[in-house]
Amino acid sequence: MSEEQAPASTGAAPLVVIVVLNWNKWKLTLDCLHSLSALAYQNYRILLIDNGSTDDSLAHFENLPKQVALVTNTDNLGYTGGNNTAMASALAEGADYVWLVNNDAVVAPDSLSLLVAAAERDPGLGMISPLLKGYEGDAEFNPAGLLVHLDRPALEVTTDTETARRWQETMPDRFALAGTALLVRRALIERTGGFDDRLFAYDEDIDLSIRCVQAGFRSAVVFAATVYHHPRPVSAADNRVVAPHVYYFMTRNDILLWRKHCTRGRAWKAALWVLHRRLGHIRDWRLRGRHDDVVEAMLSGLWDGWRGVGGRYDPSRRMPAPLRSLLLASPGFWIGLLDTLSAIGGKRAKPTLR
Repeated sequence: MSEEQAPASTGAAPLVVIVVLNWNKWKLTLDCLHSLSALAYQNYRILLIDNGSTDDSLAHFENLPKQVALVTNTDNLGYTGGNNTAMASALAEGADYVWLVNNDAVVAPDSLSLLVAAAERDPGLGMISPLLKGYEGDAEFNPAGLLVHLDRPALEVTTDTETARRWQETMPDRFALAGTALLVRRALIERTGGFDDRLFAYDEDIDLSIRCVQAGFRSAVVFAATVYHHPRPVSAADNRVVAPHVYYFMTRNDILLWRKHCTRGRAWKAALWVLHRRLGHIRDWRLRGRHDDVVEAMLSGLWDGWRGVGGRYDPSRRMPAPLRSLLLASPGFWIGLLDTLSAIGGKRAKPTLR
């Protein structure tokens, strides 16, 4: 029997509170709950958090299984706020672990058993993730592991499991997890307070991975455990492009993350890389005459990130018109200028939109 297949320690099984956050996606949420009902692990409860949905989600949650407790938020608190509220409730219930499962995920029956077994064997693990795979053969990008370089700064991502294993073993202080199905130890939540509410959504998993190490723990992937992940939400204008709010949060939070954890000089270097990357998208998309809503979201994300503004996305809050016009008039010129600056010189890991 391999180490990843070894059973959990003898005695009472730890209590796991599984948190599923719903926001206007009741069909995906019910699929997720259905997969959770087949878990081999027995000592768990489910907290379903409806995060201020404006569709008919609540009507579809009237006949939930008895092990599912529904909590309704009157407002959208974001991924961070919704999960933080749920984690506080889970700790009050005496949870030993909280499993944060995205509602667009479908879990394998043995996944939670494998995660808990790994956590019980190693008290130094603060967060654990299964291996993420595309749902029903979908080719959606799912990282096997992430590596944080605060000294560059940069985020390196791999889909190769052997590379992820090597990173995890040789650089545990830099290893980070994607947040699709995080099993979080009670002690880590107590020491860190959970997610950073300023981020609202996206990059909160990287931030918590960094703070996990700062709190004296490590993060790890249990490669024998599997969770399947649906594709990310797409734009109404083009199903090949993710929704505008995704680009806003990823743009803004890429800047806020490095501002939080790096020196000022390194944070500004990262901000220039984010600008360079987004200008490339804007140049290509503007030439095709589409995706204006996505372009505006990226510009707003840049502006809010530079100013250190966190919280929810307000599409009416835009980059000032003079600066916006300057960037949109000739994105290629600014890309060329940035390419020559020493602030973005040297080798850097290619950023990836997760």
